[in-house]
Parts: sequence; C-alpha cells; structure tokens
Amino acid sequence: MRFSKLLIFLVVAVALRAHGVPPYERGILTAENAADYLAQVEAQRQVPEGFQSELMSVALGCYPPLSQDEVQTEDLASLDPHAGKERARVLTWLFSHSATLDRNELMAKVLKFDPDTSVREAAAKDLVVFKRLPTSLFELVVQKMGEDLDAEVRLALVLSLSVLHADMSADQRSLFEEALQRLSTGDVSPHVMNEAACALRLAQSVTP
Repeated sequence: MRFSKLLIFLVVAVALRAHGVPPYERGILTAENAADYLAQVEAQRQVPEGFQSELMSVALGCYPPLSQDEVQTEDLASLDPHAGKERARVLTWLFSHSATLDRNELMAKVLKFDPDTSVREAAAKDLVVFKRLPTSLFELVVQKMGEDLDAEVRLALVLSLSVLHADMSADQRSLFEEALQRLSTGDVSPHVMNEAACALRLAQSVTP
C-alpha cells in the first residue's frame, strides 16, 4: 500500500514538473512556443535543453571555428566524421573562407570526410546551417529534405533553417518554405509533419 502511494506521488510529481517546463525545453516546438524558443536562443546564443543537436549548435555558433592554420585540405580526410564537434568546426572553418573557395572545391573538401556514402551525405546536410551557403548548394540540401531522411536529421534541418530564415535571400526563403510545405503534408510521421507545419508558420511570421 505504501509503495502504491509512493508510486502515485512520483507520477504526479513528474507530471507537474513536465507541465511546468516550457515545451521547447522538452524538445517540442509548437506554433505557440516558437517565438519564445527563438527569443531564448537569440538571448543566450545557445541551444535550449532538448535541442542539443549538432546542427543547431553549429548554427548558433556554439563551436568556435578552426583557424586556417589548423586545417589544411589534406587534414579533412583524417578527421573522425562521426565526431560532431570536429566536423562542425571544420565546416565552420570552410564557410568562414568560402568567399575564397570555389564551390566545387568546397564540396570536394566536405566529401573527403569519409568514403561511406551516408557520412558524406550527413556532412553535406550540415552545410545548410551556414548563412553564407551558396544558393546552388542550398537548393541541393533543401531537396534532400524531401527525401527519406532519418526523422531526427530532418527535424534538425527544419529547426536550423528556421533559425536562419530571416537571413536567407528571397530565393532561399521561397525554396525553404516550399520544402516545409511538402514536409507538412507529405508521407512522413505525424511528429515530423507537425514540426514542419509549425516551422513553416514560424518562418512565414518572421519574413522581412
């Protein structure tokens, strides 16, 4: 009897605690809490608890970029592509020098991370978080959003792009909103559809 009462008490306590935590801190982005979420992101320059994804961390500048002296072309292939922080820092470095890099050369560097196709594609997807992304590469990554991606990867893409939406060009913004529209009505899980629909409403609400 005492055990049952204790169990009930714990369940109620956990439920009350969960109810008091903002949804975005529980990893749930809704149309209602999106503005608060982005405000917290902007104020703290860090990802709220529940969104500790590599993509979001890079997008918000949580990883300092490597200097040009630290990374040379031949070094990229030796890095562990599964080490999120290493890949994030290298990609940050690449884009900090993107003005002086040919687009094809840039992609060639990214694709040197690992011979495994899935890892190369993961590295390519990471490119989407950078504000200086060339439109041609942006189009490529947005197209990937409509493919059979892992739900977590897809959600990270959606959230990362939402944060950067205000900095997109008109063409990029149009592509992004079209991709979200397809996701929100596509053949994906209800969770992804909901997140995409919320992100679309958020993106449209902050359009300059």
